[in-house]
Parts: sequence; structure tokens; C-alpha cells
Amino acid sequence: DPELADKMSLERHVFPGMPPVFILHCRDDRTVKVANSEVFVHNMEKQALEYKACFYKKGNHGFGLQPGEQTDSHNWAAGFEAWLKEVLSDKKYKYAGT
Repeated sequence: DPELADKMSLERHVFPGMPPVFILHCRDDRTVKVANSEVFVHNMEKQALEYKACFYKKGNHGFGLQPGEQTDSHNWAAGFEAWLKEVLSDKKYKYAGT
């Protein structure tokens, strides 16, 4: 479905005032091309938006927090946690909670 593909293609939907973004992608992803994340980073930079991008060699797609083969991507969550704490410590971003 082309409409769904467009909605899921975040690199096409970068806008001024966008909040900070954590981008995680493995170069061996067989589902989504790593070039999409590279374009996303480029578009974030063009608009001087805050982001952190982590590109790993191995991990494929959808590896999340599942245990499995120890690759360079297996410890991504620790990097995300550190980044998130940094973003939330910035006074211009507030956590509303639920």
C-alpha cells in the first residue's frame, strides 16, 4: 500500500520544531534500506534539528531487546537510555507522564 509506505517513511516527514529523534539502524537490515535512515539524518541536519543516529553492522531488522546473537547492536538500549536522560534534562523538553 503506497499510502501506508509513505506514512511509515519518516525521512519524508521531517518538519521544523520536530522533537529530538533517536535513530537506530543496522546495515544488514533486509527489510528497510539503511539509506532511508541516512536520508532521515540528512533531512534532520538540513533543518538543524536534534538527533542521535546509531548505525550498526549487524542486527538485521526488529531486533529490539530480544536476546540473541551478540553483535555490535546488542547494547543499543544503554545508548538510548543515556541519550534520553540528556534530552529530558534539557529544560526546553518536559516529560508529561501518563
